[in-house]
Amino acid sequence: MLLRHVAAMADHAAQAQAELHGSDAPHGHVRLTAVPWMIGQGLLPLLPEWATGMPDIRLSLLGAHDSFDLLRGEADIALRMARPEAQGDVIARKLCDVPFVVDGTGPGWIGHVGDMAHLPQAQWTQEVADTVTLRLSDQGAVAEAVAQGLGRAWVPRCLARDPEGAHGTRTRALWCLTHPRTRHAPAVRAVCDTFLPLVVRRLCG
Repeated sequence: MLLRHVAAMADHAAQAQAELHGSDAPHGHVRLTAVPWMIGQGLLPLLPEWATGMPDIRLSLLGAHDSFDLLRGEADIALRMARPEAQGDVIARKLCDVPFVVDGTGPGWIGHVGDMAHLPQAQWTQEVADTVTLRLSDQGAVAEAVAQGLGRAWVPRCLARDPEGAHGTRTRALWCLTHPRTRHAPAVRAVCDTFLPLVVRRLCG
């Protein structure tokens, strides 16, 4: 079911991009915010291919754990992994469920501290970990620590060293937030229609 959903979104993205090429190409500046690991490992690898089809869109990726305020115009699109609270006119749309898996080897676990201490993966770790030998405050750093053989940890499956060999799948919802005043702007709509489906395929496929 998930794979069919992701494939359908990818087909929609390709169709939308083709339609946009058949009309006046969208142009302008779009600001997209997400947590740092999602930008570094999830979005950046997609940009070279996507940008060739959207040469007139200037994309700014704002990596932060704190939410930029869409109502104050600090960002045009926000990707969040927590169900958003009501924020005035902000429109929230669930994109997919991001699978997390246990990755790594060794007796010790890699835990979480700081901004990550309250997240679901921190709670999952507490449920199963006998010994936490290292705690980190960034999901990208957790995945890198696993890659360096420093222990086991819950990581997004797209960051796992061997996604097929990992186990213990759980999920977190990925949400897209936009503002009604800007979501229909041609450049913002182009990013939502052609870039976000690629993000879904990478993070949730």
